[in-house]
Amino acid sequence: MTSSYRRGLSTIVTVLVVGALLTQPFSVPVRAQAHSITVTQGDQTIPVTPLGDGNQSAESFYDYRAPSSDPSGQYSSYGTDELQRDQVSQLFLYRGESGLSLVFLHDQRGGDGGAVITAAIEGLPEDGAWIVEDDTYAHRDDSFAHDDRSSNIEWFMNGGRTDGAVFRGLDGGSERTITVTMRFNDQTDNYPFDEWSGEPEENEIESWIVRSGSGETTELAMDEPVRINVTENPPPAPSDNPPNTTEDSSADALRCPPTQMASVEPAGTLTATPTAIVSATALPRLNTPITATVHTLVPPPAHADHSNRGGSAPLSNAGVLIAVFTILIGGALTMNTR
Repeated sequence: MTSSYRRGLSTIVTVLVVGALLTQPFSVPVRAQAHSITVTQGDQTIPVTPLGDGNQSAESFYDYRAPSSDPSGQYSSYGTDELQRDQVSQLFLYRGESGLSLVFLHDQRGGDGGAVITAAIEGLPEDGAWIVEDDTYAHRDDSFAHDDRSSNIEWFMNGGRTDGAVFRGLDGGSERTITVTMRFNDQTDNYPFDEWSGEPEENEIESWIVRSGSGETTELAMDEPVRINVTENPPPAPSDNPPNTTEDSSADALRCPPTQMASVEPAGTLTATPTAIVSATALPRLNTPITATVHTLVPPPAHADHSNRGGSAPLSNAGVLIAVFTILIGGALTMNTR
């Protein structure tokens, strides 16, 4: 058998396989959110999603550094540089490798002004823990006082640094509601801070925002408490039509209609009916015509509903096409060698 004939047959097989695969419907399952989260202040309810994808710990994400830490830093968060805003206090949730955390992040590293802030937090899960306290150095001005389900925090900031904290353990229950009451600037008992440089009004938080994992931020009133509600979503219900179903209504079921004929003409043209997938020409003439009987496939409906399927549609058409044309070409090779 000539090498050109072998190359021609190889080309036919390759085109048929690739073409069959490209015509199959693919679907990507969407991962359901584990929790529904809202932040409510007054009559405003804000749906939010957590930052993070569960692949990094909340401690690594916040990345608090002090002169004595390794790597060292200036009493600030180094992992949130892209999120920080000058003279702005932020509230958001973070999904780390050990669960869902509540994050407070104040001011911007490298900014000019400082601030004083207090927070009263109630409704914390008893099995949770504060895993980051910014700051943690000896003789600090900041104060962190924790009970079983509540905490009171006082932050004092000089210019050029951040402050904040991370509480981990918001998941694990069907529903949790945490109330946060913040006080800023002259609404605290610590204003002004005697270590500030510049005038007191140059060391004030100017806005309070809640951040969502989508990147969207919403401004909050600085003199009203907020409620953070975390509700665990139920697992998805079992599919009524699992992938292995044998029901006739399946859009991907194979049906064999009356047989159709496929032939290799002496002129070397391969055709398949009723629907031709590909035609290959310029093949060397065969000594003997070959006729093969092929069961063709009925294509699925144009608007098949896959809403109840949990995964990608099987590539059944591709498999049958490969088998059919492998038999056909194998027969051609056999007859040609006789």
